[in-house]
Amino acid sequence: MDTTKRNKNGLLLIAGALAGAAATYYLQTPAGKKLRKDISKKTNKFANDTTEKAKTLANDVKAKSQDALDLASTKMSEIKETFQEKSNAALASASDKISDLKLGASKAQQAIENGMKS
Repeated sequence: MDTTKRNKNGLLLIAGALAGAAATYYLQTPAGKKLRKDISKKTNKFANDTTEKAKTLANDVKAKSQDALDLASTKMSEIKETFQEKSNAALASASDKISDLKLGASKAQQAIENGMKS
């Protein structure tokens, strides 16, 4: 490392140390203590506000999720009921058709038997 770069780094180190010492000294003064207290209050308020907003958001998401779940459950029940009604109607119609077919077959068989007797 060349001398100029070392000198520059040394000056930066000294400047940083002096700035740190000045900040430490300032923060120990009454004005610095008030500044620390204000920063602490604002930080705590920000943290509390953020926590409350997160809780509110979580509760909103939970409520909307429950609403969506309830709606889906209701719709599924309606679909099931409609399907059951349509299935029952189809079965009743098929049963009627089978009865009509059996009656027609029975009549046809009697007509054939009557035709053979004559």
